[in-house]
Amino acid sequence: MGSSHWATAAVCAALLFGWLFVGWPSSAAAAEPDLVKAQQLLAEDKAVEAYSLLEPHEFEKAGDLLYDYLLATAALRTGRPSKATFIYERILAVAPNYAGVRADMARAYYELGDFARARLEFELVLRLESLPPDLRAAVQQYVAAIDRLRQPSKTALRGYVLAGYGRDSNINSTAGGGIIIDGSGQIINPGSTGAERSDNYWGLQAGGEASYQASEAVNAFAAADYFGRYYTDFSESDYGILDGRFGASYAGGAYQLTGTVFLGRYWLDDRPIRDNVGLSGNWRYSLGANSQVSAQVFLMRYRYKNRFAPNDIDLGSLTLGWNRALTSAVAISVFLVAGKEQATNGRPDGDREFWGPRASVQATLRPNLGLFGTAGAQKGDYEVINPTFGTKRKDWLYDATVGLYWTFADRWSLQPQLAWIRNDSNISTSDFDRTEISLSIRRDFY
Repeated sequence: MGSSHWATAAVCAALLFGWLFVGWPSSAAAAEPDLVKAQQLLAEDKAVEAYSLLEPHEFEKAGDLLYDYLLATAALRTGRPSKATFIYERILAVAPNYAGVRADMARAYYELGDFARARLEFELVLRLESLPPDLRAAVQQYVAAIDRLRQPSKTALRGYVLAGYGRDSNINSTAGGGIIIDGSGQIINPGSTGAERSDNYWGLQAGGEASYQASEAVNAFAAADYFGRYYTDFSESDYGILDGRFGASYAGGAYQLTGTVFLGRYWLDDRPIRDNVGLSGNWRYSLGANSQVSAQVFLMRYRYKNRFAPNDIDLGSLTLGWNRALTSAVAISVFLVAGKEQATNGRPDGDREFWGPRASVQATLRPNLGLFGTAGAQKGDYEVINPTFGTKRKDWLYDATVGLYWTFADRWSLQPQLAWIRNDSNISTSDFDRTEISLSIRRDFY
């Protein structure tokens, strides 16, 4: 397949020359990191020592071409291909014609198992003029290996486990009248006194996905996720949600079509409360390298058990979306959701029509530190006069979440999060506020 050092010597020599003879005055002022020593360590197959020497200075030195290349090479050789791709992309943003850097980034994608992106980058390398023969031969070997892996089809497995601890200000989303909102946002009334209660809780999430690349255009998948919350003092409010999905996608150049079937169950205090089954169709279209639009049709049937059965509904919705990467570190998404719930078993408020906007943002603050936030509003109008209150229920539901994610080790991350939800309703028993704060640790597997 070729040596792991291919292209390193040539790129280091070019970047080191520029650093010594162009950037010497500013570099000489800083004693650390010792880039010459780091290059020597890499030449001696001491990538662990080189990474330890370079990584503590990333915040100050990011953007220095020689430093970035040495750090990315050390990351790649020490089993950190994801980090390496991030740094290589930073280099190529200002120096797109460095063949060795692009080839190394392609190899990092290869080690991540992202063969589509790896092959694309390798093909870009092969198009460069005056490519050294040894580098061309190594790249061609990788391209051939990727083609062999694609035939026959390839199966990929991914999973995660997350555990957290937090505080919930209103564990049942109550307003004092006995109305309780379950984990899907549906109303149930399990006989609570209706008092607003706060409590600490433990949270557990786990999930996995298997995908099968049937061809270059068709991918099949199956996945499952579990979410559980366990309160310290009010165990009767413990709940769990198990969701499964399977489907397939078709990539047709700039667009992608995905069809998914959903199955789920909701438990409250270890009792099964609700089952759901549904399907969705999703269309995405790329407007370029940094932007895409999407549309999704979603149909779901919710069926409650025993005394909760009047809450049965059939739900249909349409979501239109737009995603854009503003910079290499900041991306935003905007959505408009509209739909209808059809009450199928005598819900007192009847059917509900709803619509509302949503938005999210993700920002990379440092290579291993990111910020995320989401916010939304939804207007809900019910169609039947509530016999108890003598009016048709109307709601405005608002929610917002903000958090950080810190990757402190390979595939390990820590996530503090603050979430808020507010329901403004013309029916007093449906009017509530809820705030949650939590800290979670996550482990990914792939």
